[in-house]
Amino acid sequence: MDLRAESLRLRECGTSPPADTAWDEVINALQSKFEGIQAVAAEVLGAWGDARSKAALRDWFLKTIPRPNGWAIRSVGVRELARLATADDTGWILDTYFGTEDGLLQHELLRLAAALPASAARETVETKARDADPRVRHSALKVLVWTSWGEPKELLRPFASDPDPLIRKMLRAWGAA
Repeated sequence: MDLRAESLRLRECGTSPPADTAWDEVINALQSKFEGIQAVAAEVLGAWGDARSKAALRDWFLKTIPRPNGWAIRSVGVRELARLATADDTGWILDTYFGTEDGLLQHELLRLAAALPASAARETVETKARDADPRVRHSALKVLVWTSWGEPKELLRPFASDPDPLIRKMLRAWGAA
């Protein structure tokens, strides 16, 4: 297989609306043994951006999560899904972000969680920032820093008196305390 030619052919599919043959080729490419081909297919789905493409991209992305050493391919999924994130995605994105115990994976997902619109996600994230578990609070505060929901210092200031000394130190470093 000529990977360069395959990548170019897939990219060409993304320049026009998804016809059935192009759709089938892109979906098949998501299953390629070559992550580079998978990445191009994910980018095409992101370029199409319609509901069907977004759903296929999400399904593929969620299957990449258990992959050991899958950070490179997941970064493509995060990038494409973050561009397409809407209020309708709040549930699955925040469930995935807060549901992982793996700190490195959660860091990979941070950009995706931070891409959510404030109207849909802010209340949930702020509630998580008051959770009894310091790990959950820390994770929520990181989302608040990365979002475009407002000035990070102002978003974080209500949490400046967190009971955990490490979180308070982090908040001071972020200028919120």
